[in-house]
Amino acid sequence: MTTPVCYLDLDGCLVDFVVGACEAHRSTLHLEYHRIGWDFWKTLGCTEEAFWEPFNFEFWSGLPWTPEGKQLLAGVERLFGENVALMTSPCDTPGSVEGKVAWIRRELPAYARRFFVGPPKHLAASRQKILVDDYEGNVDKFTAHGGTAVLVPRPWNRRRFETDAGRFLVPAVLNELEVALGSVR
Repeated sequence: MTTPVCYLDLDGCLVDFVVGACEAHRSTLHLEYHRIGWDFWKTLGCTEEAFWEPFNFEFWSGLPWTPEGKQLLAGVERLFGENVALMTSPCDTPGSVEGKVAWIRRELPAYARRFFVGPPKHLAASRQKILVDDYEGNVDKFTAHGGTAVLVPRPWNRRRFETDAGRFLVPAVLNELEVALGSVR
């Protein structure tokens, strides 16, 4: 029997893309985190193309941690030990992949050889694989392909009502993850 593995998403879980994007657009929308949807360029008042324009290597490599990120990672590591890998989807902006890798190497050097970059997260799904992600599309596809997934509550997903000013309670997510872990052992 294989040991359960947790795939932990970066943007929205550990890395605060929203704060970085708002800063790149000189917006204070991140102060109203609860108003942010998946396509929050509309709330910023710009086109999708204009939204992605300032995102380059420096942007991706310089993003801050989410307020919950370090606590979430510590809890996931407590539950899974070394059976944790980071999993992130690249964006179609220059330097996205390289910037994300640089962020991992700087902020989480222990994960420099334990990460995956690619959009089809569901292709890694299997019975003893658990995905933690803020994008419900990834979560739904992962579970449809035989994996287990925990959706991190954020204003841009169906668990938005479980957030407070856009933030989530890490112990609640970790409890849910612990139940998921027990069901795949």
